[in-house]
Amino acid sequence: MASGGFYSDEQEANFRAANVLHRRGGPLEVVCGARTRTGGACQGKPLAGSRRCIKHCGPHAARAVRNRQLDDMRRGKITPAEFAAHEARRAMNRLRDNWKSNPWLACQAK
Repeated sequence: MASGGFYSDEQEANFRAANVLHRRGGPLEVVCGARTRTGGACQGKPLAGSRRCIKHCGPHAARAVRNRQLDDMRRGKITPAEFAAHEARRAMNRLRDNWKSNPWLACQAK
């Protein structure tokens, strides 16, 4: 009997063989594929139900991810500290993006 929730050793072997093809860097890995500034394709993982990653999905998708995290916190799936860490990361990213457009910008978060 196989371990780890597999019904047989053959099923586990088939799973491991397919996993090699689909994991990060594998030939069948699903990637965003959006055109980047350098002319290549984005290698980010697409969001569930979308073909694009969070960077190329647009502001509506980013807002949906934040709302999902907020709902998870309300339901107890993540702690308030984890949600605060996500919010701090978003604030840091916003500030860095503002600094890229104007390096002399005062240190203030929106």
